[in-house]
Amino acid sequence: MGRKKEICRIDNLLEKKYALCVRLRDCMLSLYRSIENGETSEMGMIIGKRDSYMKRINKVDKQITENREFLSALFQNKESGDGFLIKTRINKTREILEEIADIQKKCLICGKSQVVQLKQEILSVRQQIHAFKSYIPHSPSHSRFVDTVR
Repeated sequence: MGRKKEICRIDNLLEKKYALCVRLRDCMLSLYRSIENGETSEMGMIIGKRDSYMKRINKVDKQITENREFLSALFQNKESGDGFLIKTRINKTREILEEIADIQKKCLICGKSQVVQLKQEILSVRQQIHAFKSYIPHSPSHSRFVDTVR
């Protein structure tokens, strides 16, 4: 394959990866909002979309890494301006991936705080149940087998 065609093919793959990363970021923002607002009904669908985007990004990554040697040679040749467009796409994608990582951290922090809150609520309910049980009078126990004389 010619050099220009190869550069164009890699550029198309990087553009596709960038577009998928933008969609993934938007999906992660939706997930964060759902976690923050406690809207559990939509989380399953959002997580499914997130996983789908991640799988598609991994497929594109595999295609890009197949051209690792060509990319390495392209970046080593500093006289050629061919690598500039590709480096620009890589940097844009890196920025989006950093945003996604930050959103993921926020999701984890928010999720953990909600888990702690739920645990406290469960403990409070258990304590209330125990307190209510202490007010219930215990009925005197009768023996199960009573000897009767006939």
